[in-house]
Amino acid sequence: MEPFLSVIIGTYNRSNLLKICLDALCRQTLDPTAYEIVVVDNNSTDETARLVSKYCGGRVSVRYVFEKNQGFSFARNRGYHEAKGLYLVFNDDDTKAPAEYLSNVVNAIRTHDPDILGGPVYPFYTALRPFWFRDVYEIRK
Repeated sequence: MEPFLSVIIGTYNRSNLLKICLDALCRQTLDPTAYEIVVVDNNSTDETARLVSKYCGGRVSVRYVFEKNQGFSFARNRGYHEAKGLYLVFNDDDTKAPAEYLSNVVNAIRTHDPDILGGPVYPFYTALRPFWFRDVYEIRK
């Protein structure tokens, strides 16, 4: 039996990036019954609620939660309390996970039984890459 994952995404007024994030998480190779996505809206005033509602009821369980107290820790803590999974996967709203991301998380859990894990970070840009960003800032292992 696969371990059940809760992917928690805190977001504030970045529905344009959240769409990219949700699209990628809904296209995972992991069985959609093995994970849920919990979007914690941290008091946004943009289209976040409407965007997330388009994903609810799909093949992947996506839930919308509103958290009025603004701040990263409030959003993550609310996601933790709402999560149904045994394992929590914290993603930011500006991430674009590769299709095998959650399958790799499950494989790492099965193989190593870690208390915590992380993975590579490869930036993607919606505009020109900032002049100050260097490749060495990426986490590739």
